[in-house]
Amino acid sequence: MSLAYDGDIDKLSNIMLYAARIGLKPETTPFVSKVIKAVKSKGVPVSHALAEILLCKYLSERGYSCDVEYTIGALKCDVYARKGSVDECIEIFFYLLPVNEIGNWTKYIVSAHVKKFANAIRSQVKILSFAYPVGLVPLIPLQLLDPITKERLVRVLASYGLEDVKEFEDVIEVPLIQYVYLFDLSKASVARISYEKVRSLIMFYKMIGAGVVDEEL
Repeated sequence: MSLAYDGDIDKLSNIMLYAARIGLKPETTPFVSKVIKAVKSKGVPVSHALAEILLCKYLSERGYSCDVEYTIGALKCDVYARKGSVDECIEIFFYLLPVNEIGNWTKYIVSAHVKKFANAIRSQVKILSFAYPVGLVPLIPLQLLDPITKERLVRVLASYGLEDVKEFEDVIEVPLIQYVYLFDLSKASVARISYEKVRSLIMFYKMIGAGVVDEEL
């Protein structure tokens, strides 16, 4: 069954069709109903909405309570999951850019990751994760995948132009980026990857960008 996620077919019909395809009923699944409301009231893109549904289904099946379009303090989570005392905020990236940022797209996307990390600190979330469609390269600054001191954290945030970085000097606990999620909407599949493997992947792509790796490999 194929779906035209952002075509002329009614957006809400697409969402309900997709939910049914992966075994969910909007009337009995709160996060599906909330996604539908977000599409109607906030203009959330259909592809983004379907990713929220798919990730919530994946996490719910693993014992998490799950919500979407959830705000904690300064942090807006596309998907918010909790199991016991540990909560996780997941940001979904499709790398859609404003037209005026096309010539500076890498810095723009990396800065978006850094700003989300800073807001996670402000909001005292235990775990921050990022999710991408299969085939998209995670552009997470490597400094954020390593254990990081408060002093180094302030320097990293300042290097990306974040203002008022002094507020982070008294941070007691830095949220850990433990996972990256890769999802395939057409196959309704999700893979959760540890940050160690993500770090290796990012380093590999950095080597390609620097011309260190032979393009024939």
